[in-house]
Amino acid sequence: GNRMEDSPPLLLILDRCEDPITPLLNQWTYQSMVHELLGIKNNLVELPQDLVAMPKGCQDSQSIVLSPVSDDFYQQIMYSDFGSLHDSVLSKLEEFKKANPAMTKG
Repeated sequence: GNRMEDSPPLLLILDRCEDPITPLLNQWTYQSMVHELLGIKNNLVELPQDLVAMPKGCQDSQSIVLSPVSDDFYQQIMYSDFGSLHDSVLSKLEEFKKANPAMTKG
């Protein structure tokens, strides 16, 4: 007989919560994550009001310049993966604490 006739039909139902592939499709460098999650247009990133503490009466969003030309730290980390970014930020934070001991007391 025909193999299709010998096997009963199979219905496969997958739960998307158990999807191991989708997280791998996301961008992993700092620049690409910022672009994907917030958007970068002409080196400007619009920060939504819910991400930034702004005084009342301000605009709905705040723009910041994110450019490797004017920001040495961004130039160093823009192509770093998420793990390297974490290490770089912690290192920069430690530098800041050492340079500004009065700001770290509290």
